[in-house]
Amino acid sequence: MIIATLKQFYSTIKKNFASYFFTFLVMPIGLSLLLSSFNTSLFSGEIETNPLSITIKDKDKSDYSKILEKTFEDKEMKKFFKVEEKGDYLITIPKEFENEILESGKFNITVETIGNNSSIFGLETIESVLNSIGNGIVKSIENNKISQSLNEENLKEKVFNDLTQIQNTAFLENRKIESSSKLTSQSFYAMTLMQFLFLNYLVSAVVGSKKLSETTALFQRIDMLPVNKIKYNLVDTFGDSFILILFAFVYILIYRVLGKAFTENLGMYFIAILIISITVGFILFLFKNIKKEVAIVIANIAMYLQLVFGGMLGPVEKLFSGTIMEKLSNINFNKIFLDPLMNAFNNNISLKTFIPHIIVIAVCITASSIIITIKEKERIGGNYEIIK
Repeated sequence: MIIATLKQFYSTIKKNFASYFFTFLVMPIGLSLLLSSFNTSLFSGEIETNPLSITIKDKDKSDYSKILEKTFEDKEMKKFFKVEEKGDYLITIPKEFENEILESGKFNITVETIGNNSSIFGLETIESVLNSIGNGIVKSIENNKISQSLNEENLKEKVFNDLTQIQNTAFLENRKIESSSKLTSQSFYAMTLMQFLFLNYLVSAVVGSKKLSETTALFQRIDMLPVNKIKYNLVDTFGDSFILILFAFVYILIYRVLGKAFTENLGMYFIAILIISITVGFILFLFKNIKKEVAIVIANIAMYLQLVFGGMLGPVEKLFSGTIMEKLSNINFNKIFLDPLMNAFNNNISLKTFIPHIIVIAVCITASSIIITIKEKERIGGNYEIIK
């Protein structure tokens, strides 16, 4: 059955190659090039990065731990860090922080990601800045103890004054430029319009889908065997995923050849499109087991929401700045479609990137299995157990 299904998908691609090529490659690439040329004014060479949201947990509550906290209140540091009760990153200052610095010149400050907007880049930035601050404290203590005789209070004040002169901001500016300056108008629209490829395929597949009982006699017989029906649906799912992987990869290669976008780590991008494609395949797995009319409505709503709020028209924070649309822009599916591509662009792919995809796939499999079970029990009077 698997070989027969794969042959069927090959036949489908061969038969519809011209329409697929136009719909999934020519149209999104053409739109992205057009929009990027008209909207260069939205991009001033780079996308501005928002301040990193941090929470500081001080277990030591000593004078030196307070000095470290105060460093983040500096006017320049506030451009890059925002201290909040529930930030995306948790900085923990351990007990005995002050004693360890004074006695051994060593310190151990931990940083962990706790928010949805955290990233490896942000984590590394905070760790580097904390190391710079900690080393600055140690160096200032040593220098001031050697150069002059200061009492404890004066020493702490001198250390704090020295820290305000540490050029952390210059370091951060370099990190910021390194991260964002390459994200040009062309790169941005190349990634956001790739969503059109995935969503357009989703809508097209739902509209063009048929119930198994409406297809060949072979699949009518499969329809009589619920376990085989689930297996067929899964093979169908991976067939859809394969088509998406194929066209998404060609989409990226075209841009790389043109030198317009996706010039970074190709492996990272492949991992991103692989997971996105499989996720879309499992969404179709669910859609093909519910009423076609309902699935079409849901798929179209998702496409239009992502078109407006998912960056397909341009950077939402710039297009809708200061309006109610900016608040509504949280209604999007960026974590499924756009974020993996952006993370690949920043060389920042990790397992955490794909947690939303794992959740969506699990929900789709569970819901589809339940729906198939209920339908089969209704069809044969509840005497046949589908899932053992």
